[in-house]
Amino acid sequence: MENNNLNDIIRPGLPNFNERKWDFIVQKLEQYKTITSIDELIEMICSFNGGKVKKLPLLKSFYEDFLDEQKKEYFLKELYVFLRKEVLKTNELFGESSQQSENRIRILKFNNCDRIQLTKAQVVCILSNMFLCTTEKLEEMNDCSFLKIFSKDSVYLLTLLAKMKTFLNYFERMIDLKGKFEGFININRICICEFPIWKESESKLCRMEIREGLIEESTDCAQVF
Repeated sequence: MENNNLNDIIRPGLPNFNERKWDFIVQKLEQYKTITSIDELIEMICSFNGGKVKKLPLLKSFYEDFLDEQKKEYFLKELYVFLRKEVLKTNELFGESSQQSENRIRILKFNNCDRIQLTKAQVVCILSNMFLCTTEKLEEMNDCSFLKIFSKDSVYLLTLLAKMKTFLNYFERMIDLKGKFEGFININRICICEFPIWKESESKLCRMEIREGLIEESTDCAQVF
C-alpha cells in the first residue's frame, strides 16, 4: 500500500541526516582526500560526531589485528577513497537539488504497510555514510551509524568483527563494479493487524521449494524474515 500522506514524506536527504554539520563533513572530506593511518580515520569520524566519542576500539582492532598487510593497504588506499567519494554523492542522490519523489526516503513505520524503492547507487551511498558515521540516530529509527559498533569493547569482538568483515566484502564488490551500480532494491513492509486463528484455518499453504546450500547461492528466491 502506497502512503501518500505528505506529513510522512521526509525532506530531500537522508532521514537521519543533519544539515547543520554537513558543511563541516564536506570540509573534512576535502581536507582528507587520502589518509595514511587508521588513526586519521578515527580522528575524522570522532570529529563528525562532535566529540561524543574519543576512541573507536573495535575499528582500530579490526584494522590492526584482523587485516593482513595487503588488506591494510587496501583499506587505506582503496576503501577509504571509495567511501569518501560515495559520501560526497549524498546531495546528488538525496539532496535538495533532487526534487523527484523517488529521491526522498520515507521512514517505514511500525504497524503501517508501506514500501520504498532505492537505486543500488543510493544503497551504496547510505552504507558509506553509515560506515563513516555521518548520520545521526533519530528517536523513531534504529541506529543507522556504525559509531556504536566501532565504539564497542572486546566483549563483543568476535561477533562484531564478523559483521565488519561482511561489510568490507560488500564494499570490495562495489569497488570492483567501478561505479556501475545498476538496478533497484525494493523494500516492502507488510503489517498484519489481525492474525487468523491458525489451528482453525482451512487455507492451504502456498507452494514452497526447499533447497540445500547457502542463501547467497540461491537464485529466483524471496528471502522472508
